[in-house]
Amino acid sequence: MEIVEFVRGPIGESVDPADDVYVVLGDGAATDTVVIATAKEVLGLPAGTPVPRKKVTIPLSALTINKTNLTSMTMGVGNRVTPANGGSGIVYIDNISLE
Repeated sequence: MEIVEFVRGPIGESVDPADDVYVVLGDGAATDTVVIATAKEVLGLPAGTPVPRKKVTIPLSALTINKTNLTSMTMGVGNRVTPANGGSGIVYIDNISLE
């Protein structure tokens, strides 16, 4: 079983390529953080470049949390370990499913 979602960013968005697009899954007692792409892969394309949706798959077998008791899902862009204020932009996330 896996979590599947699609992400994309707008054309010409400027980002810090060192940032990540990540998902944090929690089971009420612990959390797992999964980096699903780099910001550059999702957002940092030159102006005028078509931005396709990127299919992202997170295998549940790769998680250390209790997969039968998922209580939260958080998505973000940036450095999860040392977050910093600031930044702007849009990321589209849709079709989140459990397959």
